[in-house]
Amino acid sequence: MNHNASAQSLITRIEMFIQQENWSSARTYVEQVLDEEPENGYVYYLKMLVERKAKSDEELIKAGRSVTADQNYPQIQLFGPTELVDRVDRIEKQILINEDVANKNRIYLQAEDYVKENTVESVTKAVECFQSIPGWKDADSMIPGLLLKLKDLKYENAYQHMISDDFEQMVKAIDEFKDIINWKDSEAKMAECKERIQTKRDTILTNALKKIDTKKVTKIEKGIDEINDLQYIVNKLHLENGDYSSDIQKCRDAIQAIQAKRMNIGKRVAAGAAALCVAAGGLLFGEYMKTNSEYNSAIALVEAKQYGEAYEIFSDKGFFKDSIAQKASIQNEAFRSQIKSLQTTNIPFGQYEGNDLEWIVLEVSDDKALLISKNVIDYAPFDENSEDVSFEKSTVYKTLNEGLYNAIFTDDQKDIILDTVIETETEENKDTAEQDSQDEKEEVTAKLFLLSDEEIENYFKDGDYKAKNLDGKASNYWLRTMNAVTKDGEIDSENPLAKQNKGIRPAIWIDLELQ
Repeated sequence: MNHNASAQSLITRIEMFIQQENWSSARTYVEQVLDEEPENGYVYYLKMLVERKAKSDEELIKAGRSVTADQNYPQIQLFGPTELVDRVDRIEKQILINEDVANKNRIYLQAEDYVKENTVESVTKAVECFQSIPGWKDADSMIPGLLLKLKDLKYENAYQHMISDDFEQMVKAIDEFKDIINWKDSEAKMAECKERIQTKRDTILTNALKKIDTKKVTKIEKGIDEINDLQYIVNKLHLENGDYSSDIQKCRDAIQAIQAKRMNIGKRVAAGAAALCVAAGGLLFGEYMKTNSEYNSAIALVEAKQYGEAYEIFSDKGFFKDSIAQKASIQNEAFRSQIKSLQTTNIPFGQYEGNDLEWIVLEVSDDKALLISKNVIDYAPFDENSEDVSFEKSTVYKTLNEGLYNAIFTDDQKDIILDTVIETETEENKDTAEQDSQDEKEEVTAKLFLLSDEEIENYFKDGDYKAKNLDGKASNYWLRTMNAVTKDGEIDSENPLAKQNKGIRPAIWIDLELQ
């Protein structure tokens, strides 16, 4: 198109203002030219430069914005010469090429970041990224190595799930090994997973059924709960051979047998009691009704698991019906209830040389309680043969667990005394063991044991460590750390002679799980 001299002069001015980045003046002159020549395609191109504040084609390309989408492009295409339209189209093509390059570079860099994360999920994403930019840089050659790496990562994940000892994780491991069945020994690992699952199932079932041998209803009921949990897992994970109904029934039959045995004992004792009543001339009807009502209330208390109150009522009823048998059947439960309720600090349990022993509750934790005898019950040396010996090798350990244990408790009472694993230490090596992390403390299992100096301080925070013997006299007593509490209630800071006779004040852990 031919431009008049005035318009050409203005266009030259516009081009000058653009190079000077005087956008305001350039914009004014653009509008002035278009008022005179509204069909000047080149001026629309200059207008696009001004609006985008670009001084050249290169700056348009660098900006990265589409020029064919610009509002001035239709006028450039309509009124501009072919060379100008081709020029603008080349700018657009280069912008698209640059955008594609940038996008591929972005994907490539993202893939590299995924590889560095080194997880199944991230490496999978890296492979997908490289697959989306075929032919770009070394993307194609990266993929085979990453696929091998991915199999290794999947194998390691599956192996960790296999050894977790969790049902769901082990089942997940089977699926993961199956996904890479031909990689390494995945097929063998699948079989191992299945074997582990079956072994765990067998162990849970065996342990649950072993509770039948305890002849304790609550333990057998716990076994039923364990089998029910196993049944739930088996059903949830769709495992084979998962019907445990016969095993649950076996436990229920055992509970019924125990309850039936108790009823038979009760009937035999009741028959003896009735015979005694007849021999004594029987109870008056009114007294009988009152006693029977109290007896029934005790039965209701047993059903409500309020064993302490029920025990007291049965004790008061003597030979009425099966009160003696009922009392005997809940003796341990009553003792446990008394501990759990912490109604008293002095709880009777066991006898020694004609004396009823009382115990102080030091700690109740979950289903067990720590007790210490209120009194010093006997005297003995810490060790008859040595002046430097640990608790588990001492003669006082044997005195506690062979002599006193059998002398104090009945067989029924022994049923609720727990084995206690004790880390032993003497006063002499106690501090050095803390300093030397390589020293290993010795362990001993005991029914009866002595508190250490640290434990006596922790449990008797008021500092009142005094104790009396069974004759009511102030007494010293041994601690497990081969030192002792004096008659005045002080912890002896100097090790006493192990061969000296000092008091024995035993401690025990009690099983509080009620039958």
